[in-house]
Amino acid sequence: MIRRRVLTGLLFVAAVTSQPAAAVESSGLNILVIGATARTSEDLIPQALAAGHEVIGLARRPNAVKFEHANLTVVKGDVYDVDSLKAAMTGDEIVISVYGPRTTPEIEIPESDLMSKGTANIIEAMKAKGNTRLFATSSTSVEREIPETEPIGVPLTQKWMWNMRGVYRDMRHMEDVVHESGLEAIVLRPCQLLQEPMRHDIKLAVDVPAPGRRLITYADFSAFILSQLESDDYIGTTVSVYSDRTIDWGGNVDFEAEMEKLKRLKAESEAGT
Repeated sequence: MIRRRVLTGLLFVAAVTSQPAAAVESSGLNILVIGATARTSEDLIPQALAAGHEVIGLARRPNAVKFEHANLTVVKGDVYDVDSLKAAMTGDEIVISVYGPRTTPEIEIPESDLMSKGTANIIEAMKAKGNTRLFATSSTSVEREIPETEPIGVPLTQKWMWNMRGVYRDMRHMEDVVHESGLEAIVLRPCQLLQEPMRHDIKLAVDVPAPGRRLITYADFSAFILSQLESDDYIGTTVSVYSDRTIDWGGNVDFEAEMEKLKRLKAESEAGT
């Protein structure tokens, strides 16, 4: 059973059309965020705490979690270690999985099982402890066609899919694992995410591909997740989250700056800091 507390805090619910987001009353819940050092967590955890939820943040590097709060507990865990996942659960939490590989687009990853194996372990732990609701983060990139041969003589922005093919194939497998789990589960596919202020501009494509080359903010994506914690609207579906803003590399997205961020995060992860 999910424990609730009645609060007066408000969450912004992301709109499924271009209408402005509406505010709804939130009740305090127990949440387990798997991937507490992920970029999404930098918005998700503070928003959850502001809404009055009690948050457990699981990370391989707990010392790298940037937040301190009376309602936040940070624990050490790894998605490859089922026992560490079980230890983070009481059976009472809504599980939000936002972890992912620390990599950069110029690195070729032909194979991976991080997402599928890790999520299978999360599901195993949830069933063992009695947790029932799972939000699993994928990517709208899985909707795109993965090249069969390596593109030659193209910029990195066009070679990204080839280099990341192992990750995206693994994400597709992960989505199947989630939908076959029997849990109250939603697969979330955000498009390109940017760390910007909330724009309240997201749209949803449910069980169908989203338009390509779109942008949303981590803040809006996090707000949408939190707006669905007690809703059954999208249980059992795959929800692609996007907006009408299209990607303009070198324009509204500084590709080089984004790559530097990814390199820094990868280096911190490898250094264990």
